[in-house]
Amino acid sequence: MKNLFKSILFIAAAAMTFSACNKTETEIPQNEEDFNYTFILGSPETRSLLSSDENGKFGSWENGDRLGTIVGEANPGYSYVKLGTPVTFSIYKKGGLEEGETIYAYYPYNNSTTSTSEIAFEIPESQNQAGEVFDFDAIPRVAEGFVVPAELASEDDQTPVGEINLVNLGSVIDFQVYSSDATFAGETVLSVELEASTAIAGSFTKDITSVVANTESTLAISGFTAKDVITTVSNAPSLGADRANAAHIYMVIAPVTGVTGSVIVTTNKAVYTYNLATAQTFKRAGLKSFGLNLGTCQNRVASETNTAIFVFNTTDGIQSLGLDLPASGSGTTVERVVSDCIVLMGNVASGSTAPRVWNSNGTYNFRVNKNNTITFSVSEGTIKKITFDAGSKFNLTVADGTLSGTTWEGDASTVVFTNTDADRTDINTITVTYTGGVAPVVPVTLIMSDIVCDDAEQNENSLTFSWSEVENATGYQVSTDGGSTYGDPQEELSYTWTGLAAGRQYTIYVKAVGDGISYYTSEAKSQSAKTKESDVPVENPSVGDVLFSTDFGTTAMALSAYTGGSSYNDASIITYTASDASYVRIDTGSAGNMTSANLFLGGKNGGSGLTATISGIKTYGAKKVTVSWAANNTSSTLTVTESETEGVKSESSASNSATFVLSGEEETISLVFTTNSKSNTRVDDVEVVFSE
Repeated sequence: MKNLFKSILFIAAAAMTFSACNKTETEIPQNEEDFNYTFILGSPETRSLLSSDENGKFGSWENGDRLGTIVGEANPGYSYVKLGTPVTFSIYKKGGLEEGETIYAYYPYNNSTTSTSEIAFEIPESQNQAGEVFDFDAIPRVAEGFVVPAELASEDDQTPVGEINLVNLGSVIDFQVYSSDATFAGETVLSVELEASTAIAGSFTKDITSVVANTESTLAISGFTAKDVITTVSNAPSLGADRANAAHIYMVIAPVTGVTGSVIVTTNKAVYTYNLATAQTFKRAGLKSFGLNLGTCQNRVASETNTAIFVFNTTDGIQSLGLDLPASGSGTTVERVVSDCIVLMGNVASGSTAPRVWNSNGTYNFRVNKNNTITFSVSEGTIKKITFDAGSKFNLTVADGTLSGTTWEGDASTVVFTNTDADRTDINTITVTYTGGVAPVVPVTLIMSDIVCDDAEQNENSLTFSWSEVENATGYQVSTDGGSTYGDPQEELSYTWTGLAAGRQYTIYVKAVGDGISYYTSEAKSQSAKTKESDVPVENPSVGDVLFSTDFGTTAMALSAYTGGSSYNDASIITYTASDASYVRIDTGSAGNMTSANLFLGGKNGGSGLTATISGIKTYGAKKVTVSWAANNTSSTLTVTESETEGVKSESSASNSATFVLSGEEETISLVFTTNSKSNTRVDDVEVVFSE
């Protein structure tokens, strides 16, 4: 629930689907024994304006919000919000509802709930706001129980059934920050903190069976102990010159009386402290406003440090970092994001899952996975403190400075955290305190220069490729396997590829390497060249000679990038294609006696057969050729056929060979390997032999 106020007085409950299993994390599907009850609500949006002067600001439920729901006094569960006009919610219950049974609802859902008499709630000590959007999951809400009437219990398909309203148990403060002095008007609000004389927040429990919506005594809460609440702001709204144009910073606290203390506003330039000398009362479901004029504050302390905040648990916070919002159940990789003068870079070890912002049913966080590193850096400055607002999973380690709990302190321009634990780290926000600093340069992606291979650089067994210097490149990486893997960066502006066969075509790929801060590594460019023909005359093949053979090399790559092949056929005219590049490729997996790279077909469930085609094989006037191959899975339906050559006929076919009758003329054939799409098959050592 991320939109501005969901409720201050009453909220119409959105979709609620009863789940019969305690602490379940998935909704229970309906079956033939379940009964479906649909509730219709009168408004598609939540009710209740904040107050008459709030210009109609109120929030709507979002898909992914979860309501805690309980039927009777046991079997707590939850339901996802489902939007519509009108808003509805359905209850599925095996055997149907019973007359007099009570339906309870509360928000936000808590998976530790075991009964209606002790629902766990929390008014957080640390709250978040992105721009003008406050995260109102901080507001605890409950509904008066709905008692099932006789007419509802007697039938199994009810439309409508009734209505459930949620009641706000908290109180909301609207801090209206502005500056009548233009000197301070350009400052950015980072946080507003209330240090109170009495408890105003924290965890508590509530017996919701006693809730009566219009009876205040049944809505009172107690047991919370925190006296300090802070709202951290990202992408803060601009400050106006008067209260009418103030930036609104919201905070949720418990309904309390007799509150004195201090309000502390922290900007990127100073800390402002205001005293609450007069005892304040905060009513349940109320909105209380305070005007905070930076221009007249008598207690202003200029900051020696600056603050940068990375917010990963709100949609506005994520998008303010330039990241795409991931779909539910997926993530957006975090490679480089910037807040103020701080650069955060995510890195991942080979074979591990990259650090990413994850969307779990509308709840966002930053997941640092096993073997990930995250690096904080500042140019012309020093990082003093890094505070992580993390979930229950926090497994970061650091070599320099001091990490105490989720707070690091030290003195460095670069700080590197590593997650080596098998479990990940979940982060909501990161606050970095630093001195000095200049705004980082927006990185530019380098453009690789053209690659050439002159005739003079072409020999029978080697090719030398060269390119022009790329400005701001730190080096160049070369790939000789179709771009699948690249060597270490080199400074030289040329590369000599040795150990090649005569008369064959080879393709090189080269990237210009950036420093990762001001310049990103370029996209690769490629160039093909052919080695010189051998001066040794080649005799025409005869019966028994191998016309073509390939073992698919030793390196994994896309089949289309493979250029292997030997014997009489010129590799430059041989092409390799796959019906589906996701499932047909050169793979380094081993099976049986296959220990090097091989042709892999498989991994796809359903659909038509997967195929790999080798085209351009010259027959040199043979009247018959025999094709043989090695395969690890002889039980699969692997077949080899010849396609698109007129007059070619299949004479015989076995599990590891096939014979084709040809015209006896000079012609070119294509071999098509086909396997059952549900059977994983590896193929190696393909040979085409002159049989007749």
